[in-house]
Amino acid sequence: MKNKIFLDQIINFFSLGKGRSRYFLLFITISLLFWILTKLSNEYNSIVNFELKFKNLPSYIILKDTAKIKINVSVKTSGFELIFHNIFHKSIKLDFSSSEFESGIINYKTQSSLHLVKDFFGSNAEIIAIFPEEIKINYIKNKRKLVLVKPPKKILIKSGYGVSNDIKFKPDSVWVNGPIEILDTLYFLRTEFPTNKLIDKDFLYEFKIINNNKNIFLENEIVNANISIERFSEKTIQVPINIKNLPDSIAVKLFPSQVEVKFLASLNKIKRIHPNHFFFSTNFKKINDSIDKYLQINLDSFPSQLENIRWLPKKVIFLIRK
Repeated sequence: MKNKIFLDQIINFFSLGKGRSRYFLLFITISLLFWILTKLSNEYNSIVNFELKFKNLPSYIILKDTAKIKINVSVKTSGFELIFHNIFHKSIKLDFSSSEFESGIINYKTQSSLHLVKDFFGSNAEIIAIFPEEIKINYIKNKRKLVLVKPPKKILIKSGYGVSNDIKFKPDSVWVNGPIEILDTLYFLRTEFPTNKLIDKDFLYEFKIINNNKNIFLENEIVNANISIERFSEKTIQVPINIKNLPDSIAVKLFPSQVEVKFLASLNKIKRIHPNHFFFSTNFKKINDSIDKYLQINLDSFPSQLENIRWLPKKVIFLIRK
């Protein structure tokens, strides 16, 4: 009976104290917040680290092991600043716009980044030390070469139309950076045709330069070109065959002595094209190698902006007269 009375008293106490307990918890929470704010307002000595990043590096400079480059800063500042650093960890960007690159190693004095560290922590922080005092940054210096830009291998043009003028890009060459052994054998770069549509009129487009080699870097990947498109027509002409390397003491008769050439050209240009604009040849030195008494005919030169050039015959019979 006594135990039951005691239990009822405890239940009644807590029932009456529900409102009081809420105020008690609020008081504890506010007190804890004031305590945290007080502690964070105090100054502490701590060591924090910053990752170094790099800006305004020449495109032909490649840094090595940059992920490992960090500096440590001994700082006296408030707890707020230290928490801010841990939550919003920032890097320091080093400006190399005025640096010279000769030896393969950059000797960076970390004290020169003092103003960047102060900007991060604020004016109330005391920077005690930055270490290490010097960082060695290794780099590779690639070759830089100006490389010619060429048009796409194929331009999508509607039937009966063609390119009437030479395609001239702006710029006509781009700077390329990369290993010497690659750039020494790189003489030009092709561009992509910028649309999948068939073209039947003049157009101005941006052409993207094709780069299939991940070891080279293009300083500019886009060039512009204004391409003139005109209606094309077909023309047939007779062109004489020239004989190369023919000694003065020997006469050679070719059968036939001309080739029939067919080609497409713009309506404005086709009227001005004559046989002397083409150069077909065969080589006298190949006679000794010719078993079937035929010589191959080669097209050595022809006017630009012609399409679908064909000629017959491809071979000729020869007769030697001494």
